[in-house]
Amino acid sequence: MELQVNTLVVLILSIVIFGGGIAIFYKAFAKGQEQVYYLDQASQQQIENALDDGSLVAIPINSKTIERGGHATFGVGVTNEDGTSASHVFSLVVTYSTRDPLPIAPTGGTWIKFDGNAIPLQNGQKKVFQLYIVPKDANQKGTHIFNVAVCYDGEDSGTSSLGHSLCAAKGLNLYENLHKVYLSVT
Repeated sequence: MELQVNTLVVLILSIVIFGGGIAIFYKAFAKGQEQVYYLDQASQQQIENALDDGSLVAIPINSKTIERGGHATFGVGVTNEDGTSASHVFSLVVTYSTRDPLPIAPTGGTWIKFDGNAIPLQNGQKKVFQLYIVPKDANQKGTHIFNVAVCYDGEDSGTSSLGHSLCAAKGLNLYENLHKVYLSVT
């Protein structure tokens, strides 16, 4: 009888410890996934510092390298310095850039994920947009270039014809100039 009770106690303790290990693993994995899609505090601070020097649009880290099957998060900082007291609506337009010689174009859905909703900013107000790039095809090694246009409902202030056409498709004007981000897939 005593052997059966000891066996039962060991079995119950083993199940509890195994369940606790699974719970700890799940919590650690969930936090790891969550952090990937958000800018870390250092990146956020770097963008704010770049905007403090008078830049209207800042992408201080515009190049990243990832492994096949990975993804990257870029931060795009915007300051509304229109000079008027009016609030303006800002939005991002991001497209895959073709170049010569042409890389393999992304297939199987979009690589670009971000909150594309337009947001209002008062004069002097800053906003950091988060841009996620997730390659859909694991075989697409190489450097991929993406156009990033910041568009708004104020007067046109950019010089890029491509940026103008990207913003015009949303019924907005180009704010500053067209920017690029580079993603190297190894």
